[in-house]
Amino acid sequence: MIERNEKADTLGQRFLSAGRTSAIALLTTTMLTIPMMGTANAADLEEIQAPVVEENDPLTLFDGRLKIGLGAAQHFNALQTDNNSTFFNIDAGTDPSFQRLRFNLELTFHITDNVFAFVDIAEEPNDFQGLDAFSLNQDFGFIDLNLTGLAGIESGPEVHFKTGNIGVGTFDGLHSFSDGSVVQGNPLIGNSPTSFGTAQSGAQLVISDQLDGFIKSYSGDIAVTVPTFGGDSNPEKGFNLLTGFGVDTNVGLSFSTRFFLGGGGGQVGQGQSTAIAGTPGAFSLNGVQTDGLFAGDGDNYFLASNNRFGGNGGTVGNGSAGGNGDGRSSRIFHQNLLPGIDAHILQFNAQYRSDFGPGTLIRAWGGFAESDFRFVDANGNQVSGGNPAGVGVTRQESSISFFGVGVQQFLLKDKLYLAGRFTQVNNTTDGVANRGTLRRYQVGGGFFIDERSLIKVEYVNQDEEIGSAGQTGGFDGVVSELSVRF
Repeated sequence: MIERNEKADTLGQRFLSAGRTSAIALLTTTMLTIPMMGTANAADLEEIQAPVVEENDPLTLFDGRLKIGLGAAQHFNALQTDNNSTFFNIDAGTDPSFQRLRFNLELTFHITDNVFAFVDIAEEPNDFQGLDAFSLNQDFGFIDLNLTGLAGIESGPEVHFKTGNIGVGTFDGLHSFSDGSVVQGNPLIGNSPTSFGTAQSGAQLVISDQLDGFIKSYSGDIAVTVPTFGGDSNPEKGFNLLTGFGVDTNVGLSFSTRFFLGGGGGQVGQGQSTAIAGTPGAFSLNGVQTDGLFAGDGDNYFLASNNRFGGNGGTVGNGSAGGNGDGRSSRIFHQNLLPGIDAHILQFNAQYRSDFGPGTLIRAWGGFAESDFRFVDANGNQVSGGNPAGVGVTRQESSISFFGVGVQQFLLKDKLYLAGRFTQVNNTTDGVANRGTLRRYQVGGGFFIDERSLIKVEYVNQDEEIGSAGQTGGFDGVVSELSVRF
């Protein structure tokens, strides 16, 4: 783990595009404990999220060349969907349950003063769909070059080049995020249904600097990736572009904007992506690489039918099996109306930090997303990509708009806080009879048992109208989470 290496207070040393943060704060991300960059006000967020760790980290080996980190999180939840659940009727009778333990092993290698590498080995039962549910996997990893340091430049903006797994998301450091055991940067337990975030293979260039005056720092980045965590050389696969810019002010305000542009539409109709009989222009997505950020990078809610790809959990409306209770996938909780091909997202983020009482943090975000394709069922009607009745995609535009706000208020400095979050997603697709709205309310709190251990409790309520972006049916209940980081 890198917590405060050289120039750690600068945004440029806290890497990101949606990367992971210091060992305890673990500010919003889909990756794991790495320095962040491209994240407005990252250092300030860390200070309010958790106590500061001593500099003499006992997990640093070989004269600081290797740092080892470990995270673990255990959840208990009591959630149910309403009786009109679109996907799985069994969820209306879900019993309270303990989830499987999630853990991550993080290794940061300082190759030289200006070159380092990061590897995260994880066992996350809410991720790695289609792989062994009880195996370790590389969850995130990259090589980082400090270009200004390598060039011997000691002043001015700092520029980094990163290649390997690139964080692809639009929320950046202004939007708390949980992924596996990386949860302590999220004051609540579940993510926002619009936490667009995943990791893909590619390269990223980041620039940042500290300034004097009202604008105290800025950071910007641009990344090019293929639409998969693994390699992809399929014909017409396309590339994805992600870029963003953020500023911090000296009055507690921070602003950023993120833009994502996805390709890949040329894959549809080729190879295994066969036409679907009876539905003109509709194709399956077999063999097509799609952007996982539209389905989220996993979530820490759990229902009987969490695994929408089949199992022992009963049947869905079309008679197919639904759910096997293994907790391998939590993606049905994310909005998933848009296919991740030939798509774009524009999002604006704002944050205000106040020293009112022991500490207050307010975040707000909003934007829109569009795709040249839409998910359809056997009759050609628009459905959510998470819906097991969905059979493919057709080349017709689909779109959503969204906004959210989150608040965190400490009652005891570095110890006890309350938090809340509201997110709304509107289906704005043209030519759809019912264009409904998804709303998620989250209220909870957390207590730092010590500087590395956090226990949280949350009440969540989600309601959806017909034709909404998620189409999972409403659900509500209580979730608790105990996590440790070191």
